[in-house]
Amino acid sequence: MKRYQKYIAAALTICLTTSATFYYADNHSAKADNSIETTTIRSSEKTQVSKTASNLTSKKEEMVYIFANSDGSVDHTLVSACLKNPDSLSSINDISDLTDIVNVKGWEEFSKNGDSLTWAADGSDIYYQGKSQKELPVSVNITYLLDGNEISAQELAGKSGKVTIRFTYENHSRKQTTVGENQETLAVPYLAVTGTMFDLNQFANIEVTNGSVLTDGNRAVVLCLALPGMTESLQLEDDSLLPDYAEITADVSDFSLAGTVTVFTNQLFQSIANKDLDSLDNFSIDSLSEAISKLSEASIQLEDGSSDLYEGAVSLLSGTTSLDNGVKDLFQGATQLNSGASSLASGTKELSSGAKTVQDSVKTLDVGIKNTKSGADKLTEGYVPVLEGVSALTQGLKQTADGIDSLSDGMDTAYESLKQTIAANEQVLEGLKQVYTAAPSENFEKMIQTLEVTIAGQKQIAASMTDGGKGLKDGITALCAGTKTVSDGITSLSSGLNSLSKGTLSLKDGLTQLSEGSSKLVSGTSSLYQASVQVKDGTTTLLDGTKTLVDGADKLKDGSSKLKDGASDLTDGAKTLADGIAEFNETGIQKLVSVFDSDIELLIDRLSAMTELSSKENNFSGLMEGMDGSVSYLLKTNEIEK
Repeated sequence: MKRYQKYIAAALTICLTTSATFYYADNHSAKADNSIETTTIRSSEKTQVSKTASNLTSKKEEMVYIFANSDGSVDHTLVSACLKNPDSLSSINDISDLTDIVNVKGWEEFSKNGDSLTWAADGSDIYYQGKSQKELPVSVNITYLLDGNEISAQELAGKSGKVTIRFTYENHSRKQTTVGENQETLAVPYLAVTGTMFDLNQFANIEVTNGSVLTDGNRAVVLCLALPGMTESLQLEDDSLLPDYAEITADVSDFSLAGTVTVFTNQLFQSIANKDLDSLDNFSIDSLSEAISKLSEASIQLEDGSSDLYEGAVSLLSGTTSLDNGVKDLFQGATQLNSGASSLASGTKELSSGAKTVQDSVKTLDVGIKNTKSGADKLTEGYVPVLEGVSALTQGLKQTADGIDSLSDGMDTAYESLKQTIAANEQVLEGLKQVYTAAPSENFEKMIQTLEVTIAGQKQIAASMTDGGKGLKDGITALCAGTKTVSDGITSLSSGLNSLSKGTLSLKDGLTQLSEGSSKLVSGTSSLYQASVQVKDGTTTLLDGTKTLVDGADKLKDGSSKLKDGASDLTDGAKTLADGIAEFNETGIQKLVSVFDSDIELLIDRLSAMTELSSKENNFSGLMEGMDGSVSYLLKTNEIEK
């Protein structure tokens, strides 16, 4: 706890810096003046002057320590006084109504006559301490609330919940003075600064009204400021401009407090009094009023502008919401398109493979058709000697028949005719074999067999005729029968060959057309395959493009979502800004305008009178006439422990 008190004291040093600066300036000013006076005396009289309080002045500084209870009520008061002795006076006269006075820094003694003191300073500064029961010029009343209900400090110790600590400052120092042409009772102005420290392991969500919070992550130092009595003395309608209270709220666990320290000082106002408001040459009431008027107009325009900004932010949020919905639809559509492109790519790959198979099959078919056409051409060419042979065979058979009929006319003639017939038959047989080879047929096979038998018989007959005519009659009879059979076969062969010739010619024409169509089909299937390859490549590119589209749409979706969130935050911020500016305009600027719309000269007169009162209230326990003085008050409350 003692360590925390040091931190609090360090924070309050900021408040005392101004006072220390005034002391320093005043000390050096007084010392310089006295040095000049002493030098003048010595040069004129040429004698040694004894340095006593009768011909030189010292300064009295007081610090009033108020030891208070946790509610701000005073337990006891201890005053520390310092009699500054810049010119090393041998004795210092002083006035003090303190009791139990003790020299706290040195062995210098004093004599007392009522409230008058004479210190045997012997050139030293005097530091002494005493007790007092006088009423203080300013007091503080501290109240505590737990979850909205008032509670004593002792009852609050160890409790948890929403805690509110309220400091209400009261100014008891009021003096009658002249304001303009009238007499008024005004408060002597005091600045009240209260400091305390919170452990952030116990206190969270700390908020301060009329103050500020400083934190290092482990502890929070809270400073509260107030100007008690100022609003009433200046007759201001708004008490929030110069507050006489401060309030701290926090969420607390296991409440305890290291106490509070409050400083009351009027030295800031004493410095203002030294500057004399009425003597400011550049000060112009008219120009100030004009500036306040412009400030009011600018504040109203700022409020209107912030309202327009909020409306624009709302429109932006609406637009970004629509954009976000559209981008989500785009992403969904791009995903579906990518799925379709994937299926299309798979299908076109199969199509290209099938087109290649068709192309290869058609090429094979085209080769077969061309080979068939070539065979048909050869078959047609083979019919010519066959038909010629059949014709010769028919002629030979006729001659044979004639020869058989005129066999009696001579065997030689018959034999020669038979030889011719055999030769013709052999020629027909050779043609039939060629036809059979080109176009195998059962009829051709029978014809060939029959003709071979016939030729063999004819050769036997010819042989028999060569042998001298043995069995010639039987041979002639057989020959007649064979000739008739051959004649019938030749007739059938001739008819079949004619039909076959016509069919072969039709087949040739059909194969020619089929070959031409097959060539076109080969070209078409080749074009189909090339086109399928291009389609496959195109769908692959399409698939890659849809993947890129999906990725882009996904990023766009994330971006639009963030844009929507940003627009929402902007809307909330614009709303907060508009509300804050409106509140600032209403509670700040316009109230300031209303203050300056009143009698500003009278306001300055009151402020000047109050600062003049402050310059006169420069001691607590008493002050010698002609001696400079200053006083500050330090009030410390007890710790609140579990």
